[in-house]
Amino acid sequence: MLTISPPQMFHPAVELGRKWQSKHTGFVHYCFEEPSSRDTIPILENFTFALALLRLRQGETILEAKELLQRLLLTQTKEGGFPVYLHEFPKIRKSLANVDLLFPLLYIYEGYRHVLGKEMTQSLEKAIESLNNYLKTLGSMPPLLAFQIGAFESRYYGKEKPKLPTNLITSKEYGDTLLAAHILQEELVIPWHSGTNQFAGPPLHELFDGFAPRFTLLDYVVKGTLPKDHPLLLRTSLLFPVEFSCSFPEEKEGFETLAKESFFVTVKKEYAPGSLHSKGYHLLRLVFGDHILAFQGTEFTTNASLTENQLEMVIDYPSWTKKDKHGDMELAWYINHKPDVNIFVFGKKATIFGLDQPLTISDGKHTFLLTFTKHKGEGKVCGHISRANRRAQISREVEENFEAFDWEIGLRTLDRSEDFSVKATLSWLGYTESNSRIGMWQEGASDLK
Repeated sequence: MLTISPPQMFHPAVELGRKWQSKHTGFVHYCFEEPSSRDTIPILENFTFALALLRLRQGETILEAKELLQRLLLTQTKEGGFPVYLHEFPKIRKSLANVDLLFPLLYIYEGYRHVLGKEMTQSLEKAIESLNNYLKTLGSMPPLLAFQIGAFESRYYGKEKPKLPTNLITSKEYGDTLLAAHILQEELVIPWHSGTNQFAGPPLHELFDGFAPRFTLLDYVVKGTLPKDHPLLLRTSLLFPVEFSCSFPEEKEGFETLAKESFFVTVKKEYAPGSLHSKGYHLLRLVFGDHILAFQGTEFTTNASLTENQLEMVIDYPSWTKKDKHGDMELAWYINHKPDVNIFVFGKKATIFGLDQPLTISDGKHTFLLTFTKHKGEGKVCGHISRANRRAQISREVEENFEAFDWEIGLRTLDRSEDFSVKATLSWLGYTESNSRIGMWQEGASDLK
């Protein structure tokens, strides 16, 4: 069991808030749609900054927080909700986002009304009541948001405590639930792999931002770090003592898992196209170090088996019409592009490969062997190793600067039958053993020249 409790947990909110605070307006300026811009004033992040100033418990910062709160409360609409940005007032563009405002308002009212004065306390009470009533007008809520509202009402109104949700999926959901777990004084069990220090829940909506998984409050709580100047740091003021434990999860949502000391694999056992999925849905996710090898081809029908030493996945291709003489890159696996990641064909650097030719994926500490073989039907495909971006990538650099954050291991289709399928075999070996096999492949590679 672990507990987050050090008072300095909220200090990054103060530091980043000061950095983004305008000397002219006194507000924190940030734009989520255009992170380099400082034109907009986000309401939630300014409330969490005010809370961070109050938690410093210094006379000067308390007065500053009080003045900031007076101005922020004026942005509440007559309906009871708040806009995302100050300039959007009185329009409420994201109604459900107002759930996030319950906790900062609650903590400010609970912990600091004795220093804010009677008038401010009454304003806070009115704002909280209006906000809660506004949320009720929105009708049925997604389960996690309904849980957060229930946690708030149990604390503020003394209602019955809701149970911790058992249907959490993403790392973001677990991070958001930790905020409510403090109110309920209950322990949250987080699916986590200690060897890689990475989230290990079912990969149904795990996104990438640049070279790494999208950061959430869970990363800050469990790892103790977030990238410099990440906007989530402004929400660390919402972190209070809470008990949690980390354990590698059992199989869930049709996924099979395998954990080794320094890596783990999560794979969908059977999959058939037809369902709508987020761009973070994975059929395969191999995590080692800070690298993630992923297959997200939801247009394929797959069947996978996982053993102690390897993974086998039969991948049935969908119907296809030959488009042009260059062929289509239909099947593709991705791994984040980093200096220590090397992909070899027969133990050597290459940009193309064929079926039955083993690929070695290594970061110097781990080595994995990946081979594609024909399983059924007839087809001509050519393997390519190039730069690209996985489907789960959300970095704005992709569109703005045409950045590619991943290696793409793809099979380009030249021609194939309708019943064509391949089998992907991914195996893991000790680094020494792998090197000996690479040496054997290098000796035999000349036969293919």
